[in-house]
Amino acid sequence: MEATVTPARYAAPAVIRDTLRRFSTYDVETGRELALRISDHGDVPVQGISPEEGFAPIRDAALGCTSKHGLTLLLGGHNAVTRPAAHGLVPLDRVGLITLDAHFDLRDTDEGLMNGNPIQALLEDGLPGRNICQIGLAPFANTGRMHRTAAEQGIGVYTIRDCRERGIVRILAGRAPDARPYRCADDRFRHRRDRPLASRRTGRASGRNAGRHVLRSGALSWR
Repeated sequence: MEATVTPARYAAPAVIRDTLRRFSTYDVETGRELALRISDHGDVPVQGISPEEGFAPIRDAALGCTSKHGLTLLLGGHNAVTRPAAHGLVPLDRVGLITLDAHFDLRDTDEGLMNGNPIQALLEDGLPGRNICQIGLAPFANTGRMHRTAAEQGIGVYTIRDCRERGIVRILAGRAPDARPYRCADDRFRHRRDRPLASRRTGRASGRNAGRHVLRSGALSWR
């Protein structure tokens, strides 16, 4: 979709499919083999259109999958995919949203939808702030106004420092101690291919350390 500061995301689904072919299904740390049947439902035709125009196709595609399957992954695109994907899990007031991102994505929506305001748009749609947990927020990548909005709305706010000191697993366990563990995949979990938890402004953050947290979070699914 257009209206983005990070172009060419339309190529991500093909890149992800090609990359996944290089992974095995065996986890040497747990001794477990993934025995899953995964269906590829193809690409949603949203290349070159605005987030407003892409809302219905993405929402309908997500809803078509979530109504039939226990787990649905939407891969690729930019941050504007978040809002229609959330609407594919109805009712909206029961949707839980975890973002792994350096930014709040709480820019104003008065000039239209873009990759910088899907969280703000979802709040305006009726998603309760208490249902949102934002992990990996970076210094000098947001504004005080966005931080105050997040606090007022009851959004869980966790910075890169929190991730380093506590780890993503502990953060999630503390935020929702009664929730059923599950694995969440979010294509926004990087701003550079080698820096999953760092924005371009945050210096020499270690992608390797961030990747370790992701693998530990995934391990929750096996316990």
